[in-house]
Amino acid sequence: MPRDAWLLDRANNQPGADDFERTIGSTIGQFESIAEATSLTDLFNRLEDRGLLMRIDPSVEPTTYRCAVVSQAELAQLRRIEDVVRMGHVQAIEPARIMLDQGRVPADPHINLLMVRWCQPLFSAALTAYVECHLSDQDAMNALCTVVPSPEAPADWLTMWAVTLANTARWRQHAGLSAWLVQCRLNSVTAMMRGVKADDAARFARLKESGAKAGAAAANLPRLLAAIG
Repeated sequence: MPRDAWLLDRANNQPGADDFERTIGSTIGQFESIAEATSLTDLFNRLEDRGLLMRIDPSVEPTTYRCAVVSQAELAQLRRIEDVVRMGHVQAIEPARIMLDQGRVPADPHINLLMVRWCQPLFSAALTAYVECHLSDQDAMNALCTVVPSPEAPADWLTMWAVTLANTARWRQHAGLSAWLVQCRLNSVTAMMRGVKADDAARFARLKESGAKAGAAAANLPRLLAAIG
């Protein structure tokens, strides 16, 4: 935690008539605090006393304010974290230690978060978890979770799609995983089709067209990749 921050209480900024008094009251409270304050420190003390600003650790003076918003319940959860390192920003992460601006701390060996579908880390984590829980053959697990390289250069866009399309083809051949994909709320296709009626021929035709175009794209990707290789 390089710097502690002042936080806004989400309850003070809610739309609608039901929350009008609290919301307008928080605005008035801010104006009153500014009008009464004798210094910047005094101002923030007044804002905190009125419940207009909060901090995670009452014993640490925040040095930053970035419009972060939390609820009281979220603040309580944040305060449960006891292992807090205040040594500036991270400079490097090594297998057994973290290097910071003001020193170093030991660390357990960590994992790299990798993707199995282009630009979708959350879905990738969910699919990897499914594979971990339902398969035992390591080779089969690796085949279903071929890593989509994280992009850095424009040409990486092609590499990401090449691996994504190959992974997708393998997922469709696995009955259990294919059924899970239909239900997964993080699956972009499932989310896109949510609410589409079974007799909506036009939308299902577009979905079928997408599959056909994906096949054509997969066929041309090797040529494009060879051209930039």
